[in-house]
Amino acid sequence: MVRAVIFAFVLTVGCGSSTTPEIVGEVGWSFDYRDWTRAECPCFGLAQDLCTTTSGCSWSAGAACEDITPGDCTVPDVRTCTNEPVDRGNAPPYDPVATVLIQIEDPDTGITTFDFSADCTLGDSDLFFGLRGQSRKLLRLRLFGFDADGVLTYEPPQPWDLDLTTPIQERFVLRTPSGELRMDVIHPATGVGQCPSYTDGSGNTVTDVASLDYVLTPVGAVDPALTGTMNPACDPPDIFGNIAANRLVIRNIPAKPAGGVGSVQYDLVVRAKDSGGTTLSCGTQQRPVNPGLNRLITSLTLSPGECL
Repeated sequence: MVRAVIFAFVLTVGCGSSTTPEIVGEVGWSFDYRDWTRAECPCFGLAQDLCTTTSGCSWSAGAACEDITPGDCTVPDVRTCTNEPVDRGNAPPYDPVATVLIQIEDPDTGITTFDFSADCTLGDSDLFFGLRGQSRKLLRLRLFGFDADGVLTYEPPQPWDLDLTTPIQERFVLRTPSGELRMDVIHPATGVGQCPSYTDGSGNTVTDVASLDYVLTPVGAVDPALTGTMNPACDPPDIFGNIAANRLVIRNIPAKPAGGVGSVQYDLVVRAKDSGGTTLSCGTQQRPVNPGLNRLITSLTLSPGECL
């Protein structure tokens, strides 16, 4: 795990006086949540005149260039520190990027000359973070984005060369090392989108289902890669007494396939539990996970009792 170590760069000059080192370069950052294991769609970002004259591209009514046959490609999903896409739909909010770890290494010596965890907003959008106390030479830069809980959410695709022989102001794009799953959980004896319900002694419609616990384990592995809980699992009843099952969205799933191609295969286990932690029903699936956004909504059917 990458850990941030904060260094203070202050040069002492004479007795009782100090000066701050000059800024030798400025760096900013943004975050691309697209699936980088697939090629970037070639028509994305083309201007209208170039789009209309490029084979396989079409200018859409939304004033954007699109691939006529998208095929197996993805378009950039570049975000700011809010980590929100242009259109999230009805999916839950993403956790913002809280801090960016800046690491600079001298390639000649292998020594890390700068290791600082900065508030993400200091290099966000049109802002840049000033680098001080660095030699004016070719260095190596790495940037890592973390959420407020310290979970790594973005990383460099590779170390960047940082040429500080002349002042620079450059923005770098980090990519996500993780993916997500979205699914509708089908509880026993109900249809899609509903939790089992009954009427209590006061005539209220209620359900025993309090939470959904999930475990994701790479196929062939013993130890889980990710565990979590969605609570509440069900919304309050509507005027007709129907209790909606909340869609299960799992994020921050490690999704760096070997060789950078394809997906990571996971064994998924989901348990519906009551407020006391007793498993009411359980379901399993094997699911591939790619980096980035996954709008595909699948279903998972639970069976009464514990998984076999």
